[in-house]
Amino acid sequence: MKRLAAVLLCAACGGAAPVGPPVSLPSAHGSHVPTEAERRAAVCERDDLASLAPTVALSPNVAADSGPVLDVAVLDAAGHREDVRAEATAPIAIGAPFDEAAARETSRRLWKTGRFADVAVESSADRGGVRVVFRVTPKPSIAHVFVAGETSSDDVATALRLEPGAPYDPVAIVSARRELRAALESKGLLDADATVSSAFVTPDRSSVDLCVRVKRGAVVTIDAIGAHGSAYDRDLDAVLASEDTKNVPGSVVDRDVLDRDEVVLAGALSDRGLVTHKIERKLVRHGDAITISFDVTDGPVFHYGKVDVRGQLVAPKAEYTKLVTFKRGAVFNRSEVAKAIDAIRALDTSRGRPDLDVEPEPNVDAATGTVALVIEVKGSPGFSTVDLKRGAGRAAASGDTATLHYTGKLLDGTVFDSSIGRAPFTFKLGGGSVIQGFERGVMGMKVGGKRRVTIPPDLGYGKRGAPPKIPPSSTLVFEIELLSIQ
Repeated sequence: MKRLAAVLLCAACGGAAPVGPPVSLPSAHGSHVPTEAERRAAVCERDDLASLAPTVALSPNVAADSGPVLDVAVLDAAGHREDVRAEATAPIAIGAPFDEAAARETSRRLWKTGRFADVAVESSADRGGVRVVFRVTPKPSIAHVFVAGETSSDDVATALRLEPGAPYDPVAIVSARRELRAALESKGLLDADATVSSAFVTPDRSSVDLCVRVKRGAVVTIDAIGAHGSAYDRDLDAVLASEDTKNVPGSVVDRDVLDRDEVVLAGALSDRGLVTHKIERKLVRHGDAITISFDVTDGPVFHYGKVDVRGQLVAPKAEYTKLVTFKRGAVFNRSEVAKAIDAIRALDTSRGRPDLDVEPEPNVDAATGTVALVIEVKGSPGFSTVDLKRGAGRAAASGDTATLHYTGKLLDGTVFDSSIGRAPFTFKLGGGSVIQGFERGVMGMKVGGKRRVTIPPDLGYGKRGAPPKIPPSSTLVFEIELLSIQ
């Protein structure tokens, strides 16, 4: 029997906070079994996370075994079969030729279930075929979650999602701790801090106790929010009052909405020809209050230069140009450009080409104060939508504010982001605050609908990607559920 490879546990996780050596709870009186109060005191006195068992790196050997696969088993150290989903072992099919690459892929899938600290592959020749065994080391389980400090069990259950019986994963706990801090900050607890410690309960390290301690501090609220420095301060403040109903005096800061505010203000300035404006967001705290200021530098007013529509036109050019209502010499207006693009997309769709993309290509000339604009119609291979469930009511369109849940995956199924378990995501269609493919994918959806959207790199994060989660030139797959439009 030959051991072929090991899929390593925490060496592949990375990014975790420093962890201490594995320790068992001390026994004060030899065989004395600690009471719950003693266990709580012991783990809550610690300030670190007990690590998992050390990684064992096995030298990968090229399999000499060949022939059809006779059997595939997933066993623990005692030889007991582990119940795993069929897709985890799908790369190795009974009756198919044994393939080491498939064995390694199965090891990776088993490790990604989050249940195992280590996975190793064994193969053995038998009666003209190969028997494959995956030896797994289950992660310790969580025995109890103790709560200390200024928090409640509800906070822990909601934000940390740590439950007795679940696998113990220090890396996941570090991530969950960050989420807890973010959740507390979203409630205005800007001084809040969260600490999670753990200790093994038994000498065999099969289970751990956790202790969560939270320092809350005072609730910090907004005392003022507004734009400053622009010739259009009053207009910009009116835009903020209309678009942002969350960041108002007396409320706590919603940073996600502040990001959208900046986009909205930028659009309002660009509608006035101020295409080279600058916006600097400042949050100044004084005691238990915070002032939010968008400091604006207007810059000069720009006008349209030459305007043209070109590319993969599916109708006479005259039909396109009449949809462009702005002319050379007029003050540049971003909303006018967005309306023209929507009209051109509608024209393409009416001619049976909804797959075509329409992109503005502005060329800003500071010397002449003009913006030469080319509207390019081109193919967007790879973009597609599949409605998993049709909604009801009117279809989402440019200018609507959409509220939705989403899960984003790479083509290999790796989830890089999801709003599930968090507050729903809200954005304005046509506002340019999300990647093009995502915005196009939501267009036309109805409330209650679910859609799978495949986005090629040129409509996503392009050649650079968004490291570390999204590699360069990645095609993205989003599953979207539209909750509301306004």
